[in-house]
This record gives sequence, structure tokens and C-alpha cells, in this order.
Amino acid sequence: MIRLALGKYAISRSGRDVSETIRTQADIELGRLVSSMATVHYLAWAIPAIGFLGTVRGLATSLTLGGDTKKDILPFIKEATGHLNVAFDCTLIALALSLVVMFLLHSVQRDEEAMVLDCQQYCLEHLVGRLYDLEPDRQAASGEATSATY
Repeated sequence: MIRLALGKYAISRSGRDVSETIRTQADIELGRLVSSMATVHYLAWAIPAIGFLGTVRGLATSLTLGGDTKKDILPFIKEATGHLNVAFDCTLIALALSLVVMFLLHSVQRDEEAMVLDCQQYCLEHLVGRLYDLEPDRQAASGEATSATY
């Protein structure tokens, strides 16, 4: 960011242009961070979806078990209850993992965004604050003085 800002100042000799370059570069870096985290966001979203798929599969399995006679009802209920336990455990585990992953994801994203903002603030405080624009009268006077000496 500093290198780009100094390059802009070398070309334009304008503090406003340098400040705008720093803001633009910070926006670009924030956009780059968002796009680099897109896959991780998708995976964090997919965890509960996979848990819900496990729940649906467990529910479907428990409902497809069949007992034709009254003698088979007790083993049927026991097996169906076992499938339902697995189904709801899938959802519980997926939601718990999702909470942990989303917390970690937001922590990393917050820290990365804070780093970009800190860089921007540092550049504005320590670089742009020390640059100055030549006044038009001084530029003309210095141009005349240098042309008169040659």
C-alpha cells in the first residue's frame, strides 16, 4: 500500500491522489479477502446441510422398516427408534460443528479486515499526513526560477 502510494505521489505530487490510492487499494484488498473466503463460507454452510441430509436419510430408513404382525411391533419400534436417534444425532453434531466453524471463520475474517483497515490508517496517518501539495504560486515561481538559471 505504501509502495503504491509513493508511486502515485511520484507521478502526481498530490496528497489527495495518494489518499485516494490508499482508499482504493484498501477496498481492493477487502474484496480480495472476501473472494478468498468464498469457498470456506460455502463449506461452513454445507455442514448443517449434510447433517440435515443425514436426518432425512435416518427418518426415511426408520419409516421404511415394516412389521406386518403384532408380534413384530416391538423389534420394529426398537429398530426405528435407533434410526431416529442416529438421524437426530446427525443434525445435532452438524449444527454444533457449524457453530464452531462459523465462529472461527468470523474471527479470522474480522482479524483480516482489521489488518487491512490498520494498514490503511497507518498509511493515512504516517504517509499522507507528511506529504504536502505544492501551491500553484510556488510551482510557477520554482518553474520560473529553474528556467531562469538555465
